[in-house]
Amino acid sequence: MQRALSLLDQVSDSTDHPLPKRACATVDLVFVPRDSARFVAGETPVLVIGGAPIHAVLPTLAVSDGVVSACEGWTLLPQLTVCVVDGPGDVGCLIQAATGSQDVDEVATWCDAVDAAGGAVVVSLPDLPVSLDWDAIFSAGFARGGSIRTAHVE
Repeated sequence: MQRALSLLDQVSDSTDHPLPKRACATVDLVFVPRDSARFVAGETPVLVIGGAPIHAVLPTLAVSDGVVSACEGWTLLPQLTVCVVDGPGDVGCLIQAATGSQDVDEVATWCDAVDAAGGAVVVSLPDLPVSLDWDAIFSAGFARGGSIRTAHVE
């Protein structure tokens, strides 16, 4: 995933868009569109993603005595336009965040909550439901993810 981010940094300064086909073929970059994600702000911010390919590699979501288990080896980089969920090795994804003025306040509030908490609970579901039924999500056994700390970027 870090290779992908490095490549994006190099290409972002380029005037050749979109990415050259050769570059795309060498980077396993998973993109999750905005309509497959929900950003839920609060004391414990939550990122819910549906149908993402990383679902299979995240640990089963576990909650014990109200505490969500940590996703070891995973980091989160929250930004207004894109959020990076980076896992071990080359596993991870870019999640589209604010796509227009209607999303800015919601995503900015979520980013602030993630910064304040030092991370977020990332919940991956096979499909993103129309409404979030937390009891069903946390007890049905099909959710994956956990608490992920914020990445430190220098």
